[in-house]
Amino acid sequence: MSGSKLESETSLPQEKLKRWQEISLQKNLVRENLIPTQWRIDPALGSEVLRVIDLPGRCGILTDEELKVTEEYDATALVQALAERRLKCVDVTRAFCKRAAIAQQLTNCLTDVYFEEALAKAEKLEEYLEQNGKPMGPLHGLPISVKETYRIKGSDSTFGISALANKPSNSTSMLVDLLLAAGAVIICKTNVPQTLISTECHNNIFGRTMNPYNRNLTAGGSSGGEAVLVAMRGSALGVGSDLAGSLRVPAMCNGLYAVAPTPSRLRPNAASAQFPAKKAASPARASTAAGPAGQLKNVPTIQGRTLVDMQSSAGPIARSARDCELFFKTITGSRPWEYDIGIVPGLWESMDFSRRTREPDHKRGLVIGILSCDNVVTPLPPILRLLSTVSSALSAAGHTPIMVPTPPSFPELMEISHKLAGVFDGGPWLPLIEATQEPVTPSLASRLVSHPPKSFEEVRNLHIRREYAVTNIHRSLWWTQDGQELDAIICPLAPHPVPAIDQWDYGGYTLVWTGMDYPTGNVPVGLFDEKDAAMEFNPESKFLSLQDQYNKRLWNRKSRPTYKGSPLSIQVVVPRLQEKRLLNAMVTIDKALQSRQEVSRRSKL
Repeated sequence: MSGSKLESETSLPQEKLKRWQEISLQKNLVRENLIPTQWRIDPALGSEVLRVIDLPGRCGILTDEELKVTEEYDATALVQALAERRLKCVDVTRAFCKRAAIAQQLTNCLTDVYFEEALAKAEKLEEYLEQNGKPMGPLHGLPISVKETYRIKGSDSTFGISALANKPSNSTSMLVDLLLAAGAVIICKTNVPQTLISTECHNNIFGRTMNPYNRNLTAGGSSGGEAVLVAMRGSALGVGSDLAGSLRVPAMCNGLYAVAPTPSRLRPNAASAQFPAKKAASPARASTAAGPAGQLKNVPTIQGRTLVDMQSSAGPIARSARDCELFFKTITGSRPWEYDIGIVPGLWESMDFSRRTREPDHKRGLVIGILSCDNVVTPLPPILRLLSTVSSALSAAGHTPIMVPTPPSFPELMEISHKLAGVFDGGPWLPLIEATQEPVTPSLASRLVSHPPKSFEEVRNLHIRREYAVTNIHRSLWWTQDGQELDAIICPLAPHPVPAIDQWDYGGYTLVWTGMDYPTGNVPVGLFDEKDAAMEFNPESKFLSLQDQYNKRLWNRKSRPTYKGSPLSIQVVVPRLQEKRLLNAMVTIDKALQSRQEVSRRSKL
């Protein structure tokens, strides 16, 4: 069951291999050879076990100190300990490199391995701290990982397509420049779906990434490799991207925090940052995000497409809400709008326009809206119970949860957003896939088809309809009938728990907020248990749509035991360009949940 095993086709005799299979064999061999022999686990360990989330701590490769570094610190605590010299950059980097190697062997989450370069960079950072008496930046010595689509100079960015392999990038993205300039250490890149446009982290080059909580469940996509690696504690902070849920879905599947900002806050496809000399990033590992820089001729990117279809955003996947805040404070403090004209200027402290900032003496708790259904697909019983759990925790902590009605324009906006996200359909991707005779992966088989491009009038009308729908929804969403302003809204991330591989079918609960241009985030709540499995539908409930009918098929006696022990999370939403407001709400909700868990723990003593 090892995730590093290739697809069965690649076991054929060499002369019968197709071009994509040759590429896959070569790329996997390179990756395997970059994992030191002394960091390799016993192949029998976990070979027949579905749950591997705790195996790194039991495999015998990590020392007690390395276990402590990777398990007892979040990213925020790590950078503080590194700056105060309570930990050394080299020791921390080695611990995470070892754990990333273990995670790869159990879940198949890595694509490119930079352990040797990372350790060399950590040595230089240690020397810098010794010579200057201060850290290089707010992320000094922090071992991080980046999604495969962020191009690193000298490395491939394949988008999970074999035709784009062995074409190393020659330029650097603004985002990774900023991270490197802040002192971060990039230890690896992580796996993605073929073309990115899938919630299944599976491609024909590296194979399928598996969920460490249950390798029969989906790891999510498209930032699936990032989420799995962070869940396995093989990276202190993950960097991904999101359009229809590409950060939020894998974070949900792996029980993590994530933030998908407003796209104009931070874009993954920004070209190289031309730093002044004093800000130049270390050349040890610089990368480029998916976009017009570097290999434009090899990548299905259309100039100006973000003015035509839906825009994606760049953001973190982390083990705490405050780590997400650390990421945004660092990036906004680097003034990214000076390098990318598409970014709206704004320092971190300016990203909250809620009533709390207008009323400095306001001491009441937050008012949190609860939106339980999008009127297209009804959430399964455990998801509704999840919202009820969070509502009770907020009330107990002195906050005010309020049920909010679903805006009538929600289904229309989802339809519009879906069409705008697929303006170019499979057209740019299919020729690349066909170039090496590789098959389309199962999750894309019925979706990745080529259609005639939409006309200017069609796209124009979609944007007009979107503007009307967004305006109507926004005006009605943030104020209650008695005039109270909501600080944030919580809702499902999906209408179901983490499903089995290739069973994810509906993305409306994440896509609709992209359509609204709102920043959103994940807060993990707990794990699916026996109480969840025992819940039933209201027998009088009716199907809202065909998608609703499919969703209910995921709730049968056979599937319910599969969900046991899988993560359950909620989505937090705030208005456009208010990421600080979002993180404030996420931290507040997280504290309320932790207080509730502590009360429950004490009651059982």
